Amino acid sequence: MLERLMQNLIDIAVANNQALKIRDNISHFRNLCQHSSMNTLESVFKYLIKKINQIVKQVESEVGTEKLVRLLSESDKKNEKDGTVAHIQEGEASPEELILLANCDLEEIVEKLKIIPRINFYTEVTKIIMDTLRQNAKLLHLYNEVAQNLFEFCLKFHCKKQYKNLADVLHTHFQQLEKAKKFPDQQNFKIPYPVRLDDPDSPDV
Repeated sequence: MLERLMQNLIDIAVANNQALKIRDNISHFRNLCQHSSMNTLESVFKYLIKKINQIVKQVESEVGTEKLVRLLSESDKKNEKDGTVAHIQEGEASPEELILLANCDLEEIVEKLKIIPRINFYTEVTKIIMDTLRQNAKLLHLYNEVAQNLFEFCLKFHCKKQYKNLADVLHTHFQQLEKAKKFPDQQNFKIPYPVRLDDPDSPDV
């Protein structure tokens, strides 16, 4: 019952690009289940991972790999045209902005504004999953899976900014593990399966 409820909440959040809803609900659910229902917790995270992976597949299917590479590569750069299109959609475009768009591929810009929020949702939720699971040795394989998926995504679609952001997240998480190793007395003992760098039975980080 609880698992099905979480799946419904995930479906709603994914359909509406509500990353904050995902973060709040999945964090609360982890706290609720990690002491007693690890299988249920793992099942819900696997469901969430499947849903966000479908986002990339769907977007790639709709626009094609080559075009998606171009759109995402360009999205790493600041583009004043996007703001111009937003103003037009709101009926607030200035004469200068209209002149700028006269020489632009308006259809591609509008398409980009539809695609980028979906991709940003995918990357943001991936990082939410990593942050939620970073201290759980039992589910570290899921942490590694989504991190690997995002690395492959960045490589395939030439997303340099997202690649750097992911590297920063991994570096921060590893630093936290090193700090916990040096200062074990400061660890949160409420965590049932903490990740320890000096534990030979712990999965590879």
